Amino acid sequence: MRSPRATYSARQSRTFRACVVPLLALLLQQTACVSIGSTISERDPSELGPYPDEYREIVRLWIEDNLRGITEIDSLHVSEPSPGFADSVLMPRRYGWWTRVAFYARDGLGLSKGRISYALLIRSAKVIAQQKLLD
Repeated sequence: MRSPRATYSARQSRTFRACVVPLLALLLQQTACVSIGSTISERDPSELGPYPDEYREIVRLWIEDNLRGITEIDSLHVSEPSPGFADSVLMPRRYGWWTRVAFYARDGLGLSKGRISYALLIRSAKVIAQQKLLD
């Protein structure tokens, strides 16, 4: 017969695994290996999707949807998109158009969050991959 302590420990272990495994999967999905390179020129252009002419608007909408803690943005810079791809542990390689986004931000209390930079992969007028960059 199991002791009450052993039963509690087993339950605690299952609960821990049930919480940690999905969290680790989410973290692995969000940490894509960002690659931009000349190997793209050898690819079929249709794999990249159409050039995002409205990339500044796509970036603006992405910022509004994903960076909710930021209330004020100064000096927004969005670079011209270039062909690229993203590799991730949990997802197949995705092709699209990389753009670099950099800005200074303030939170709801008016405190500076400093300079924030992202690389965003755009395809079919959506951001399909993101990578926070260290400045």
